[in-house]
Amino acid sequence: MAGLIDDTVDDLDDLGDSADGAGDDLSDAVDDAINHSKQLFDYVEIRLNYLDRITNKWASRFNDWMDSLEKHENLDKQIAATIDQAFGNSYGATTYARKATESAYDYTYYETIKDADGKNSHEEERHISLANEINLDDLISGKYSIEEIDTSDAHGQALYDAAQEFMNFNGKAESAADQVQ
Repeated sequence: MAGLIDDTVDDLDDLGDSADGAGDDLSDAVDDAINHSKQLFDYVEIRLNYLDRITNKWASRFNDWMDSLEKHENLDKQIAATIDQAFGNSYGATTYARKATESAYDYTYYETIKDADGKNSHEEERHISLANEINLDDLISGKYSIEEIDTSDAHGQALYDAAQEFMNFNGKAESAADQVQ
């Protein structure tokens, strides 16, 4: 902008110097006009610079506010997802614990029963309670191993299967409960 003003001043100076017969009055009038023009252009430049600074300041504040808002929304989404996951894991832990308890107290199996002559057979539904035959705390802690169960008959095999199912559900319940924390 300063280059434009200097060019205008030079042009006006040349005009004032080349005026024939106008004398010093014309030269003084041109000089006054040039000074007023310089002051006006300086004032306009100062105001435009001021407006530029203010606009940049408010644009920066607005951008900062938008960034903050976006970060806050993302944080809210992450918190909601974490809470949902915690509730899901808690529900899973409860469900698996309930299934472990059900399998420990009422495990259903089917035993093939042969007639006295051994030719015909049928299956009967049987129920066992693992908790009545094995200490569940010992089973969970490892003091009693599933491998110690005699599986030579249907009852022993059912007891082994019930213990495996119990340990499977109990392990899943503990895993889900650990994920809640």
